[in-house]
Amino acid sequence: MKETSRENIGKRMAILLFEKGKGEVVTAPKINSELGNRFQISGAMTTPEASDTALLLRAGSLAAPMEIIEERTIGPSLGKENIEKGIA
Repeated sequence: MKETSRENIGKRMAILLFEKGKGEVVTAPKINSELGNRFQISGAMTTPEASDTALLLRAGSLAAPMEIIEERTIGPSLGKENIEKGIA
């Protein structure tokens, strides 16, 4: 992100929310400086808009489509055996 933001200072960066295959722009702030591990989003937002944006960004992982590659059912004895092997 550092390199991309450094190369695009002065331009807008869209922050997108993808849900059920559809993308929606949450906000599109202007990049004022290189982005590091921590950065601030500021701009001309109303208090409700800022609160909604903060809530979406803090929410962490959102629902994403899932494809099951493999599914197994194991018995309790195998689980106990793995726990015993994992504790040395």
